[in-house]
Amino acid sequence: MGGNAFALASAEGSPRLPTPRMTPEVYHHLKAICTNRLRSCLDACTKVATLTEAPEKSDYGDVDFIISYPTKSASSAPNWSDLANAIGAAGFILHGPKTASFAVPQDGSMHPERAVRYRLQPDGSQDLPRSHQLSQISYAQIDLELVEDELFDWHTFYASYGDMSSLLGHIVRNLGFTCSDRGLWLRLQELDDCKRQPIPLNIADKDGTIFLSHDKIQVMRFLTLDAEVYEKGFATQQELFEWLGKCRLINWEAIDIRRDNADEKRREEKRGVFKAFLNDWLPANRPSAMTSDTMANTSNDQHSPKPKDTKTTSMKDAKARTKLRARRSELAQEAVTFFAKRKEYAGRHAVIVRDVRNAIAASILKDILKQLTGKNDNKKLNEVIRAFKKFVRVHVASRQTSDENVEADPSALHADKEGVEGDTRIVLEISEEGHPDTESEVGKLLSERQVTDEKGRVETKYELLDRDAVTRWLAQHWEELKALERQKRGTAIDIDGQTKQLSLG
Repeated sequence: MGGNAFALASAEGSPRLPTPRMTPEVYHHLKAICTNRLRSCLDACTKVATLTEAPEKSDYGDVDFIISYPTKSASSAPNWSDLANAIGAAGFILHGPKTASFAVPQDGSMHPERAVRYRLQPDGSQDLPRSHQLSQISYAQIDLELVEDELFDWHTFYASYGDMSSLLGHIVRNLGFTCSDRGLWLRLQELDDCKRQPIPLNIADKDGTIFLSHDKIQVMRFLTLDAEVYEKGFATQQELFEWLGKCRLINWEAIDIRRDNADEKRREEKRGVFKAFLNDWLPANRPSAMTSDTMANTSNDQHSPKPKDTKTTSMKDAKARTKLRARRSELAQEAVTFFAKRKEYAGRHAVIVRDVRNAIAASILKDILKQLTGKNDNKKLNEVIRAFKKFVRVHVASRQTSDENVEADPSALHADKEGVEGDTRIVLEISEEGHPDTESEVGKLLSERQVTDEKGRVETKYELLDRDAVTRWLAQHWEELKALERQKRGTAIDIDGQTKQLSLG
């Protein structure tokens, strides 16, 4: 939290508590004292640890502690007031149910009175009376976070060394992984692709991500980061960068694309460690096998006055993104094998592919329905689309397939479009029994193709196998679908009403 929490905090009748930055000597002295005080007042099985600061810091804003709590505990939060008194704090701030800050005298002494609760008050706010009296004692900000037992070791790894977690997350993100305070996750390509569709698909992130592990040793093994080197620690920033630089997910195609992103550059300028690693250390340690053209592109990143050839840059980006997508696919397969998640991957992948196709098909059908009805009432349009998803079975087959039922079905639709393999027939069948959303077949109406945009991004484009035929079918049957949806909903309401009456009687 940077050691600034108490600068924006007030407590009625109490002075403000200054928390100036600490010298290394004060920092390490307080870290040892507070560790002992915490261990003496907590249960013997509770783990206590400090997060390791970034190397080569000349001063410190706060001391970060984490303590464990049982995952299944009914009441995990300690009595924060008692905890503040136990470590000798003059005041404390609650940031949430599992995080708090304490102001402890920098000389390591115990505050003689009970700790006072301070409340955060942004500049200019008049909600709380702000004391103009400033304590003459210098305090140190001690930040404490509760972490579940099973995540304790992971959290000490993830949250240590300052911006290490952000750098690691930055490295793995473009290759389909997310590194968070709860572990390493795999993001399915389809999840990222659906966010670039021109229509909102409302696919939740949880439906396109797979938890891989929060075992720090296993994660480091997968990333080819040396666990022994990490455990020994990093005395210098150079040592940390050298360790991070061995991560096998460092991908130069991703880095080159990122370096042409103005927003990314602005963010890096504000974060010194980011800038030092991404702009300085990585280019200086780029593999010698890289071509001179690529190396020139890297050096030109430092605000070169030479104008860029937009067409050449786009072509390079297109090639880089194609390679990046292929590498991402390879790593996804390696990850689900390494972490034994193949079965979960297969199931999650099938579901998101189905959900994306169903959502896109439903959106296209809704646009057609608007044209057919001349109405723009979302509630009524959604009613018909809901009925289509629930009551319509979709069969797609070759014209050469002999099927007496299909031949006899008056709703058989003939599609013969470029991009569709062979001479394809679509059969739409209304089934009054209905089926749940998870079994909706509306996505079968789509064909898809991969296209590359001007920036080299690969996108999936979808269209109906035969828009004209589907439009004709909808024109004939949309009122029937609406009536069926209302009938089934009315029946369900009646049944529910009868159930309520029986329960009341």
